[in-house]
Amino acid sequence: MNPEVIIREAQSWLATPFRAHAKVKGDGVDCVNLALAIYQKAGILPADIVFPPYHIGSGAHLDLSAVAQFVIATRLFRLATAPFKTGDLLGFNLGKVIHHVGIYIERDNFVHCCQKAGVIFSRLDDPTWGKRLQAVWRPITKAS
Repeated sequence: MNPEVIIREAQSWLATPFRAHAKVKGDGVDCVNLALAIYQKAGILPADIVFPPYHIGSGAHLDLSAVAQFVIATRLFRLATAPFKTGDLLGFNLGKVIHHVGIYIERDNFVHCCQKAGVIFSRLDDPTWGKRLQAVWRPITKAS
């Protein structure tokens, strides 16, 4: 896994607006499709992997996380612990379950896509995100 490719690709998505179920740089993306796009550009995930259909607000009422189920089903990630590495997938609770993701960049910064802000960098020491972090998965590569 090449951290520079992940960082460069994440930066290229900045300011892309939020659009549910989309994956078009500069036009619209959501959090899971942003992660997929970055991992696909970095060669971590195959180009044909797509996230299953979901509802934006379903994290408030589901008992199982569609995000966690997807990550486990791909068999391309393993649970990780600190210190985090560039490219780690961060899973955040929104509602009852993990329903938001970001990709760890470096020095506690991560990239993600929010409904109101679009694609942005945020920090894990921001209480908004730090208290919601529930899981960290590391892509399985030959170097991990």
